[in-house]
Amino acid sequence: PLLHKLPTPLLRLQLVKRLAEASGFAQGEVERLCELKSYAPPAPPKARRAAPSLSRNLLRLVLQHPELAARLPVNLLAETPERAALVRLQAEAAASGGRLTYATLRERLRGAPEESLVDQVAGEALASPFDTGEVTEEFNDCLEKLKEGEHKRAFAELQAKVQRLGVNGLTPEEKQDYLRRLSSPGNKR
Repeated sequence: PLLHKLPTPLLRLQLVKRLAEASGFAQGEVERLCELKSYAPPAPPKARRAAPSLSRNLLRLVLQHPELAARLPVNLLAETPERAALVRLQAEAAASGGRLTYATLRERLRGAPEESLVDQVAGEALASPFDTGEVTEEFNDCLEKLKEGEHKRAFAELQAKVQRLGVNGLTPEEKQDYLRRLSSPGNKR
């Protein structure tokens, strides 16, 4: 009861801690038994981190092994902040004949608009390096996901056109493409 009458929360907190030490109870238990409000700050909420985008993963992988940039299908990349950097890296790889090193790449990007993003992603790549086999496997998985995404996008466009105009509104090529995509395993409902 006397703990309730203490004017300053810090003094009360000090006494509750000492009481907990002397009694062998936890501080929270003493506060509960004495019907006191806890002055311990609540744990900060855990920040949810979004999974990195496919483009960001590709950029991280290309920075670890720049020769992979030559294999980038830039036409399939989504409009993300990383897209411009990936397009630039692919162009640099093509210009170097596929013999692009990390040092050369960083030198060519000096002062470019993509430099700060590349710096940031390179720092992330240092935190979780892969060996060459893992990088190649991960890169191939990312390329496969890009192709699947493009396939789904094209199919969705054709479906929207069919719903809007009907099948007769499609050109013969679009009809063939629609039937082919409709019969592919990824579009079964």
